[in-house]
Amino acid sequence: MLRQTLRLLLLCTFLWPIQVRTLANERADSCSFDICGTVLDPMGWPLPTVLVSVHGPQQQELQTRSDENGHYHFNCLPAGTYDFVFSLQGFLTQVQQGVTFSYPRPVVLNPVMQVDSTAGDYFFEPLRLNVLVTSKKAPVAGATVTANGVNCGKTDQCGRLSLSLTEPGKYTIAVTKEGYGGSEETVLLGTESRSLAVVLDRK
Repeated sequence: MLRQTLRLLLLCTFLWPIQVRTLANERADSCSFDICGTVLDPMGWPLPTVLVSVHGPQQQELQTRSDENGHYHFNCLPAGTYDFVFSLQGFLTQVQQGVTFSYPRPVVLNPVMQVDSTAGDYFFEPLRLNVLVTSKKAPVAGATVTANGVNCGKTDQCGRLSLSLTEPGKYTIAVTKEGYGGSEETVLLGTESRSLAVVLDRK
């Protein structure tokens, strides 16, 4: 009886590490990943409607578009090596090759798109003009921004305000805040950059 018990203990001691390794390998093989990120323009503003394509190890292709805040998301991709392609009219296509997902590494990709200078005139629907207001390199919150005399709102705590405009053309952008000198600039929307940096001086 004692001899049989010792044999059973030895057998369990031998098989237990094998079983643990097998379960760990099965968990890693079945692991899936949520891939997410934010697509930005050269000024650091989010880019909506960017086409994001993923090419997987079995040549499968998945696609989505970034939302109004530049966010995109892929659910439950299996572990492996992937190629990402980010494309949008007016910007250079960006390719990130050989991105490998292996358990348990989280995956976040935040590409910065560069403007294609050869693309000519372009604009997006809805047109957006992203305004950044600073004073001595610090953001100015609560600054009032108008476009062609129409009040568009106030800047947030980061000194930013995104304007949705109906059509391309010339816009006079005025920025005011109590205790600061005002600023007024003319922007040609549709052929120029969609970002505007404004610097206010304290009175």
